[in-house]
Amino acid sequence: MIRAYHDSRNDSARTEMLVPDAAHGTNPATAVMCGYTVKEIPTDADGDVDLEALKAAVGPHTAGIMLTNPSTLGVFERRIKEIAGSCTMPAACCTTTAPTSMPSSAR
Repeated sequence: MIRAYHDSRNDSARTEMLVPDAAHGTNPATAVMCGYTVKEIPTDADGDVDLEALKAAVGPHTAGIMLTNPSTLGVFERRIKEIAGSCTMPAACCTTTAPTSMPSSAR
C-alpha cells in the first residue's frame, strides 16, 4: 500500500521505512521485500513507540511507518493518534485482534 501510494505520485525519493522495535517480524521483512531500508524505532519503558525517537527519524526519505497493534510486547499503542498526527506519511498497522476487542482509547 505504501509503495503503491508513493509510486502513484512518482515519488521515488522515499526509500526508508520506519518500524518500531516491538513490531511483528514480518513488518521489516515486508519493507525490505518492497525495496525499503528499515529504520528501527525504539519503544519507551511502557512499551509504546518512543515519540521523540520517531520524530527524529522522520525525514525526506521516509516512506511510512509500519507498526503492530498490539505490539509483540502485548501493548496496545496508547498514543496511536499522536503517532499518526506527528508524521506526514502513510502508516500501515497490522492488528492481531479484532477491532472490537481494542480498548476504546486505542481506536
